[in-house]
Amino acid sequence: MPARTFALAGLSLGGMMAVEIMQFAAERVTRLALLDTVMRSQNDAERAVRRARIRLADEGHFELVLGLQMSRFVPAYRLTDKKLVDEVMTMCGEIGPEIYKRQEELAAIRPDRRPDLPKIKCPTIVVCGRDDAATPLPLSEEMAAAIPGSELIVIEECGHLVTMEKPDETNTALRRWLQSSS
Repeated sequence: MPARTFALAGLSLGGMMAVEIMQFAAERVTRLALLDTVMRSQNDAERAVRRARIRLADEGHFELVLGLQMSRFVPAYRLTDKKLVDEVMTMCGEIGPEIYKRQEELAAIRPDRRPDLPKIKCPTIVVCGRDDAATPLPLSEEMAAAIPGSELIVIEECGHLVTMEKPDETNTALRRWLQSSS
């Protein structure tokens, strides 16, 4: 983190981490953007699914795990977009199985941060793809309703990876957020 104040944005697990940063450095965060993320903890069934994916990766089936994840990341109507799917697979593949497993475990044990959302005082946007299967829109609506003065931005015809699926619209929202006076 910078030594002084900074704007903070996070997508998915990055959004979860951004809210964790708010727990100990909220006074340094000038504005917050939470993209396609969730603040609820995982239930036993959700943790079991994550740990099953970790086991598959441990057993050398990382490509299969990435394929399984694709339907959560990209809406079904975009799965025929070879360029997008290839970009997502490349991005996910670059992290490798070890980092993937750590990310899955971290997401599985995350605390429920919903009670902390009303404490966020900086200008905040919550961005969600309308068709996000990994962190569905009602969860973003829940976060936006809990954060005083926040703005919910819904990216139409888009899934979980707003920055990859709709980069122009997402960047426009982020620029507006960074340049806003509030």
